[in-house]
Amino acid sequence: MKQLWLIGWLGLPATALAYGIDPRCEHLAGQRPADYDEQQQQDFLANYYALASSFSGVHGPIPHEPGRGSIGLRLGGMPPLPCRRRFALNWTKTEDTNKTPVLPTIFASYAFKEIEGVIPYVEGGFLAPIPVAGTRNLVFHAAVGGGGRLGEHVQVGVRAHASIQRTVGVIATPINEGDPEYADLFLASTLGIQALFGYQIESFTPYVSVGLLDASTFFYVGDTSVAVNNLHPYFGPDVSAGVDALLVQDRLRLGLEYYGAPGGHRTLSVTGEPSSDPGFGRYGRLHTVRLRLGVEL
Repeated sequence: MKQLWLIGWLGLPATALAYGIDPRCEHLAGQRPADYDEQQQQDFLANYYALASSFSGVHGPIPHEPGRGSIGLRLGGMPPLPCRRRFALNWTKTEDTNKTPVLPTIFASYAFKEIEGVIPYVEGGFLAPIPVAGTRNLVFHAAVGGGGRLGEHVQVGVRAHASIQRTVGVIATPINEGDPEYADLFLASTLGIQALFGYQIESFTPYVSVGLLDASTFFYVGDTSVAVNNLHPYFGPDVSAGVDALLVQDRLRLGLEYYGAPGGHRTLSVTGEPSSDPGFGRYGRLHTVRLRLGVEL
């Protein structure tokens, strides 16, 4: 990805510096799309990995009864990027982006005493910077929300969430084959708000959520000391649909959801002029599955 960031930021021409096309992508070599753009490719990659660490609830509008909580493991899917999203340096090489299929985090949540029909709750998540696949990732999650009942089965709620991600490692390949590798730094943060709707059927609560998500990223190239900003950070909708269940004598909390951030962006123009390109989906999107498995306390 280093070539991608440098070309987009410095405007360097494509030369014979490139090397290395994944054998699985060789069928696309030399077939650069007419609308290929280095900046768009760079920003899509940055937004994609920020969206992968966003903190959706993987639970219904009321995650627990008042005075109860849960602690456990979350697994967020990171679908491998197709070849067309991995080409860089004017479509002359591919980047090694598909390092891991999941983002695991430890989570904890707790619901407070009901206030005027609303059950407030807090949530947190954490991933320690343990070396995995050549990188060290530090992730913090936080959320606050409240849910209530409309009748016996219907649940509604609102949830605000945030996440911070720091990745250190050889994220980008050297510019020349055989050059020494230096650690790079990738920073990402997300901030969002969601409206949730659920329908409880005994121990199961199918639910949907609709929200608005903001993502910001920053990349520091280790061997050149170049700081690269995302010119099209994600700002757009996110949606989810899943089921939240309390099983095994009300001690096992299980959540499974589809999560999608279908597209959108805001343009940070150097000149201050608005962009004429709507860019919906071109500058970042994600469709994935997330799992939440915990012990109810």
